[in-house]
Amino acid sequence: MDLLGVTGVLLSAAGVLLSVWALQKADSAMKAVDRVIGKNSDQMMRDDARRLLDKLTVARDAAMGRKRGASSLSSAGRPLANDKRALELAQDALATINFGPDRDLGSKMRVAADELKKALEAITSNPGRDGWADALGVLQGVIPEIEALQRTLGTKSLR
Repeated sequence: MDLLGVTGVLLSAAGVLLSVWALQKADSAMKAVDRVIGKNSDQMMRDDARRLLDKLTVARDAAMGRKRGASSLSSAGRPLANDKRALELAQDALATINFGPDRDLGSKMRVAADELKKALEAITSNPGRDGWADALGVLQGVIPEIEALQRTLGTKSLR
């Protein structure tokens, strides 16, 4: 074999090595991009859960102050229209929240939204029924699940 043949073989081998190295780098870059996209998605879901939790907490406070047998001090300075609006916003937020791949949690939120809608109808049209207590029960059942999700996502973002 002459010098030109040996040089060609060496250059071909170097090209193959560079190609393998480039493939490994591209694979690790793709994995890094996937991790960043996953973290961003988790952060967005955590932010959505935080906003939902804020709305639910306001609605829970309104329901707690308005339910039958509550102290008159608990609703002092709170207009009834604002408390109803807080429940409406919580109901709408539960009905429209998207938790991505967690379909079980999403369906629980839709059921809670339907129950809140019924409680709002009872508040508006059925004075014999304590719709505020119904709403409070729904909210107290949903809030811990959202808090747990938010904690899980927060822990996941630290990794």
